[in-house]
This record gives sequence, C-alpha cells and structure tokens, in this order.
Amino acid sequence: MPRNISLADLVPEHDTFTDTDGRQYEFHSRNEFGAVDLARISRVQKGVQAAMDALEDDTGNMDAAAQMEQAMTDVLTMILPDVPVERWSKVAMGLKMRLLTFWSAGNQDAAPVGEAKADEL
Repeated sequence: MPRNISLADLVPEHDTFTDTDGRQYEFHSRNEFGAVDLARISRVQKGVQAAMDALEDDTGNMDAAAQMEQAMTDVLTMILPDVPVERWSKVAMGLKMRLLTFWSAGNQDAAPVGEAKADEL
C-alpha cells in the first residue's frame, strides 16, 4: 500500500508569545529556517554561552555583558520576527533567556528528516 506524507503534518502549529500589552506573536519553528539561518542561530547561541562564561570569570566585564545582550536580541529577533526590535531593549535578560529556553524546548524534535536524534543512535 502506498504511503503518503503531508507537508501540513510536518509543520507544527506555531507556539505563541503574549507580550505585556496583550499582543501575540508567533514563534518560528526550527523546521522553518534554512541552513544559513540555523547556522546563525547556533553561532549566536554559542556566543551567548561564551559571553556568560566570560561574565562568570569577571562579573565586571561590560564587553561580555553587552555581547550577551546583543546575541540574545539577535536570536529572539530571528525566532520572533514580528516583535518590534526596540521592544527587546525593555525586556530583562532573564526573561529573554526564558523565551529562548521555551523555544529550544519546543524544538527538541525538529531534527531534519533522515537524521536521528542523539538518543536514537
């Protein structure tokens, strides 16, 4: 019997973010990004971690703090593109990190077709 797969079944419903003013914004799924954007998100996430490591070593490192803020804003702008960019300057870093954690957790199963997740190898 022939099998069928529908693209509509592969694209999950979008998670949403509701801002304090009541506006709702859709998260983009990892499956919706191309290779360049996925690489950019990965690079920015690594930059966030590197900046955090530098801040742990020297809490007075303002360059690392600024790099971390910018990296978080960059990735949030990609995954929540309809949120006005200027809005992110008013969101605390801890909240930005929670949004990224929420998005990452919701995209755990977004491995490209034909690729096994690490625990399936």
